[in-house]
Amino acid sequence: MSFCFPCFAAGQMIYVDRVDPQYVVEPLVKNDRGAAQSNTKRIAAIMQRAPQGATLFFPGGDYYFAGSAAPNRGTIESTATGQVFRGEGAGTTRIFQTDARRDFGFVCREDLKRVPAATIRIRHKGCVIDGMTVALDRQTPSKTIAGTAAIQIAHIAYHPDNNVGIIETTGRGADFLLDHVIVSRVNVGEQLGSGILSDKFFEVGIDIIGSGGHVRVSDVNRLDARTGIRLDNGNHCGQGEYQFESIYCMGNPAVFRDGVFFDWVGGQAPSIHNSSCSFTSGIFAGPRGKFGDRLNPYPEAEVVRRPGRDWDWLTLHGHSVVDDPNPAQRTEWYGLPRYAEVVRIGSEPAVGGREWVAGKDFDVVRVEGGDCDAASRIVWKGGDRPAAGSVYYVTFRQPAEYRVHDLEWGNAINVSMQEANQSDGFAVKFSDQGVGHLNPDFRFGVGYNFLFSGMFVINGDFIFDGDVDLVNITGLTSGVCNIRLQGADANRKCRRISVNNSTLNYLRLGDFTENIRSSNNFMDNVCQVLSADPQALPELIRARKYVLDGQTPVEAVPSFEK
Repeated sequence: MSFCFPCFAAGQMIYVDRVDPQYVVEPLVKNDRGAAQSNTKRIAAIMQRAPQGATLFFPGGDYYFAGSAAPNRGTIESTATGQVFRGEGAGTTRIFQTDARRDFGFVCREDLKRVPAATIRIRHKGCVIDGMTVALDRQTPSKTIAGTAAIQIAHIAYHPDNNVGIIETTGRGADFLLDHVIVSRVNVGEQLGSGILSDKFFEVGIDIIGSGGHVRVSDVNRLDARTGIRLDNGNHCGQGEYQFESIYCMGNPAVFRDGVFFDWVGGQAPSIHNSSCSFTSGIFAGPRGKFGDRLNPYPEAEVVRRPGRDWDWLTLHGHSVVDDPNPAQRTEWYGLPRYAEVVRIGSEPAVGGREWVAGKDFDVVRVEGGDCDAASRIVWKGGDRPAAGSVYYVTFRQPAEYRVHDLEWGNAINVSMQEANQSDGFAVKFSDQGVGHLNPDFRFGVGYNFLFSGMFVINGDFIFDGDVDLVNITGLTSGVCNIRLQGADANRKCRRISVNNSTLNYLRLGDFTENIRSSNNFMDNVCQVLSADPQALPELIRARKYVLDGQTPVEAVPSFEK
């Protein structure tokens, strides 16, 4: 005979449902919907006392909460590094959100990113969420999309008016980089009624925003959200390495038709493995996000005050840049933002710290001509300036086409995408969305060096739009799936795309596509090239550097519309 008991890492154990004179003056009440308001206040008090590395243990039962005391706040928020939020298992420990207001948490200034409140929000590195269900209250009306994220991993600061300030620099200090966060054995939503589709959804299931990396999400057997996972590392070319393993997301076309399983907005090298989505779109990659509203807040630069100089280059990541940088070495100083308009200079990112005043403490001079054309110099005017060698933070506006994005590298392996067409969706869509294609220093196409391998698509297309570069699709098995490639203009070509060892319907090659390779594929139809003149097809194939193995017929078509 063997017995199985929960195992916990070393650290302070705090049972949230029982009195503890040091940490829990008023315990949470289980299995009582009427306790939602009091539980919301009590968990906030518990978290204020919880130390670094503590385990907050939620024994089996239903815990009801009513949002939070202020807009944009998390109902349950980490308060120190290394905290663990652990239940007795998905379906055994349930966290119910009763506040489903559509605008809950979306109150924000125009210059701030639209960020939902969260039921559980991780704000510190090294935290863990394990073994629980996070769901909307069962009494939530049918066809509700709640204005909240179920789980949020967010490096944020709160403005005095309770707006959320996203910190998107790479930063320095022990707790600045929000990394090494784990979410495992957690279900988002539940469906205990008839049918397989839920009728209640979070706005976002798992929301990863702000600077961070080394985040792992695994064993999520239910993910009921309009956006299943959103990875938004801030479009600043910083940290990366995100792992998503064994996740199942299901939409409902009767509730929404614009959802997506994985919204890749920024963050290098996501790995999505052994996962599945149904009745919603699959993977979207674009620096504005699936809903086009993710570019704000303005970029924030990390600048090192140069000793012995009265001026500094406006850089992104604290690079030391000499007075006259060598353009051949620009990969070492890739962050010289062009056409920047400085909004704020402070000693701390986003909010807080000392601030310096334009015109009084410093001037901003824009370079004209040469390799550093339209870069900015911050010229200090007097003795009131950051100390030599210190780091200060510069918030600035910048035209979208000159901004950097963070959509490079990564893979999707053994991912199943089913019934996307039932929600008018897609299996995969990569789009530059008009961002970054004029950046002269650090420009990658969207999805640079991304691998799709062993994918299964019942129905839904692969769509690459604009400046998409170096993507490999191999071992795709599909029912109804077209691969559609289309550039935007001569400076935003869709290029270096390889499709091999796959089954699909059409391969469609539009204008401004280049270096496309197709080999050993089984197509139910043909490879179509957009051209009004069939006689010009051979020259078009040569000029655009298409490499087509000849196993599939190629035809010129004046339009892809039937």
